[in-house]
Amino acid sequence: MASTATENDHVLAESAEKNDEHLKETEEIDGRKQKKRRRRRKRGKKHGSEGDFVVKSEERTTGEETSTVRNKSPSTKNSDLSSVEKHEKENPLQAEQNSAADAKQKTDTERLSTIATKEKLKGGPPQSEASAPDKQTSHNNKHSPNKSDVTNTPNNSSKHKQSCHSEHIPSTPDTHETADRNTPKHHGRQYRGRIPRHGQDYQGTPPNQTSKQSSHHRQNTPGDDDKQNSPTRRSNHEGPQTPVTEEAGHHREGGHSSKKKKHKKKMIFEEYWSKEKVSAALKRGEVHKGNLRISAKNYEMAWVSLREFKRDITILGMVPRNRALDGDVVALEILPKENWKIMHDEMKYHEDLVEDTGEKLTNLHLTSEEENNGNGEKSGSTLPGSPKSPGEKRKIDVNEVPEQYLQRTAKVVYIIEKKHPRIACGYLRPMKDPNDPDGLFSPTDCQLPRFRIAHSDCPPGFFNRPQDFATTLMIVRLTEWHREAPLDSCLAKGVFARSLGEAGEIEPETDSILLINDIDSSPFSQEVLDCLPKDLPWKIPQEELESRRDFRDVCVFSIDPATARDLDDALHCTKLDDGTFELGVHIADVSFFVKENTALDEVASSRATSTYMVQKVIPMLPRLLCEELCSLNPNEDRLTFSVVWKMDGNGVIQDEWMGKGIIRSRVKLSYEHAQDMIDKPEKVWGEKEHPPLASGATITDIVQRVRDLHQIAAKLRQQRFDNGTLRLDKAKISFDLNGETGLPHGWHPYVQRESNKLIEEYMLLANMAVARRIYEAFPDRAMLRCHPKPDARQLEEVSALCSSLGINFSHASSKGIQETLNTFPPNSPEHLVLSHLCMKPMKAAKYFCAAAAEGDPEEFLHYALSVPLYTHFTSPIRRYPDVIVHRLLAACLEVEPSPEFASEDLDVIAGRCNDKKLAAKKAGEASTELYLGAFVRECGPLTEDGIVVHVMHESVDVLVREFGIIKRVYFKFCDEVKSFDFQEGHKTRPAEVLITWKGPHDKRKTDEEQDADRKKGSHKGEKTSSKEDSHHHQHRRTDTLKIFTRVRVLLKTESDKTKNKGGLKFSGELLQNSGKE
Repeated sequence: MASTATENDHVLAESAEKNDEHLKETEEIDGRKQKKRRRRRKRGKKHGSEGDFVVKSEERTTGEETSTVRNKSPSTKNSDLSSVEKHEKENPLQAEQNSAADAKQKTDTERLSTIATKEKLKGGPPQSEASAPDKQTSHNNKHSPNKSDVTNTPNNSSKHKQSCHSEHIPSTPDTHETADRNTPKHHGRQYRGRIPRHGQDYQGTPPNQTSKQSSHHRQNTPGDDDKQNSPTRRSNHEGPQTPVTEEAGHHREGGHSSKKKKHKKKMIFEEYWSKEKVSAALKRGEVHKGNLRISAKNYEMAWVSLREFKRDITILGMVPRNRALDGDVVALEILPKENWKIMHDEMKYHEDLVEDTGEKLTNLHLTSEEENNGNGEKSGSTLPGSPKSPGEKRKIDVNEVPEQYLQRTAKVVYIIEKKHPRIACGYLRPMKDPNDPDGLFSPTDCQLPRFRIAHSDCPPGFFNRPQDFATTLMIVRLTEWHREAPLDSCLAKGVFARSLGEAGEIEPETDSILLINDIDSSPFSQEVLDCLPKDLPWKIPQEELESRRDFRDVCVFSIDPATARDLDDALHCTKLDDGTFELGVHIADVSFFVKENTALDEVASSRATSTYMVQKVIPMLPRLLCEELCSLNPNEDRLTFSVVWKMDGNGVIQDEWMGKGIIRSRVKLSYEHAQDMIDKPEKVWGEKEHPPLASGATITDIVQRVRDLHQIAAKLRQQRFDNGTLRLDKAKISFDLNGETGLPHGWHPYVQRESNKLIEEYMLLANMAVARRIYEAFPDRAMLRCHPKPDARQLEEVSALCSSLGINFSHASSKGIQETLNTFPPNSPEHLVLSHLCMKPMKAAKYFCAAAAEGDPEEFLHYALSVPLYTHFTSPIRRYPDVIVHRLLAACLEVEPSPEFASEDLDVIAGRCNDKKLAAKKAGEASTELYLGAFVRECGPLTEDGIVVHVMHESVDVLVREFGIIKRVYFKFCDEVKSFDFQEGHKTRPAEVLITWKGPHDKRKTDEEQDADRKKGSHKGEKTSSKEDSHHHQHRRTDTLKIFTRVRVLLKTESDKTKNKGGLKFSGELLQNSGKE
């Protein structure tokens, strides 16, 4: 027995000596890489607590690299081996040494196995067998930073614990048997974790990846906004990947026992604070209140705008968002400064500015840490443009970064108000785990999480034939989202509501838009309809005829879109004997029919606005009111709220009157009719060229009144712009629909004519006049509308960008911005792009109660109009705030009693109206994009002109000006792009990208291949030899793309029209005739 142990010790000592020599030679060949691997392994070491253990995986020692084999998928193994083989090709000497070492190690292993077998036959274990491997492993640990993943139980001796930290010897049947006889049972357990099937995603952290690399810990590095916004993740319409805790990562790496898997649960999210604690913290300023905004392109990013901070507060990942959804009012706790985000791109761009202020970036404390490309470390971030050497990276200490380049981060501690409807539209499929009986719901909106749908809640027949439901749009309601979840999952729980129909069809897609925006499109209840007049045709009561001013003898007419049916405004213009004009704006008196605190009033308050889709309107009020009793139709007596001015030809107001009236409109003009009257004053109108006239009106009289209104409106408009009005127009389109199919077969741009501006001018004038009147009468209850000042920091960024382009951008006031825009022709690339850039810093206009502003003039200001007071009065048929304003105006004119609501009630109404107006805006834009996708699918692909508005690392944002849309185009999905080289922008030069186009001999992909690449999120170019590539290079063309560059864009949907899971979304590709400035 002693001789056997001596022989064993001799073998192990000889093997250790050879390995030591081999490692020294490896370090001499590539010392820098070897040190880098040691540091990385040391950081990734798993520490087990007493009483616990993490099962060690088999490891393969190949040359200089020790890699985990059992825990990796086959593709990862091949990748590791290929990298070793490549290294060995580049280093023949090392390859020879590796081969010799492998042969020696194999011989040593065989000898150990023979010794163990002999001892086993003799009976009784060798006394030094357990200690022999310890000598070898302890020697090897001097050179290998990857210590053991095995931790012993507390009852083992400290000496035995140390022996377990060893390099693993490649196992043979003999060594396994020996280990089983001489070590505790759990030390020899093999990894039994479930390896995902081919093409299957991990629910948790993959075994060969540390838990810090889970998605919710990923930090933004330069270019991440471009990479994370890539359509890779959204190609299959899946919601955000579920976060995984560090414990979850250990659990999956550690493996499972042979018994049935138990779903241990872990507290993923923090517990919400109590209402009392939140209230007290808000008063002390320890937490902050705001509306959560989740990025529509990067689900990990969310922001909250707070008045006290110049820059938005950011929330990184799902875990700190703590189950809050887009639009929710949340309570935030600001994280410590070391967790704040460094704005690298801004620092790089304004590097010269930092030097001017004495805070040079080069003087910042930099640490030569390894770059941890997005694994969640918080100790600084890599500076853009820093040298990317393999051994050293520059890091910035967050405490020494100027505060203007830091963005505060926070976490949600409480949801004050759940404004999101908790409804999702998407697709249902079985769980990937065949043992999981439930369904997995993936929303089309990436701002939402994925849902677990209980087996009993899934549609009948779903689990028998799930493929039949693959392209069916479904509605699911979120019911629960607990703090705790299985370690490999953090899915919200939902219940199936109903199926909408086949994805890609107009009506199911429209229904989904309305549902996810929480727009009530249901029929009005009988209780609501009972509030309407019963005796039809309705006639104006005699008491109203006696108490109102009668305008029925005045030539009143309306100018509206040709298809409009809810006519809520009309005008009159009469020239007086003294040369002045009497000008009147008449608005439908909706408040006469919608009485306060009735069922009709409640539903109007709930809907708050009409929603305009491409093919239909979702009205705020029943159609009997919208299209008949309230609509100012020609030759019908209608009740109005009127504002009448006496003014001269220059628009100077001499007198003003407000009150209730009665009108009878003479004619309904379209904008096209009014424009012809303005442009062609001498035109002789035929009877069929204009709409029917009523009450003895003549076309000549109507033409003259329209021209007088136009001339005065032009003067008023000039006065507004002289006072600082800012106008940022966005292109709009209208579709021509097929009467049978309802699909678009054509489109035309929406043109802003002089006739549109005429109506706009008088509506603005009436709104401003009414705002002054109701605020004077009710300074604490007036319903007003303000437009806050834009984000100053973002305006400065636009100004800096313009400076790098040689454009003098004045952003001190709205007037300065408008003057900058006026230096370029209206449809020029510069004007269109600058208008788009200026929209980003602008904040949304909002309704508010005057009491909430506390008398601060800044809170009342309407920035774009440059007026101190403003409200909405002119569209009560489609906007509920206008109904409130009508009631307030009637009370201050003493024709109606004062409304019953208090200022607190009005503040709640204003908030709801803001939410509904935003939802209606989103729904309308989504409807336009839906029909545009249908048009591209039916009539495309389309080739359109575009203008570059933003350049990023892997993509550009292109303004397709005919459609008024911004399309993000990824270079890797452009079949005509051979390669691209991004150049960072700085203070004196904007960012740009050099595009190399494919030549005539380069291979192009079919539509099916491109679709497959887009779904996988990859784009593999063709493989060519270096000779072939250099030969074709002379036939390739290059272009430089930067802001204002004109490009050609190909708009198209998937080539296979039967695969509608993508709905009607379309993508864009750059074409080769791009690059002209």
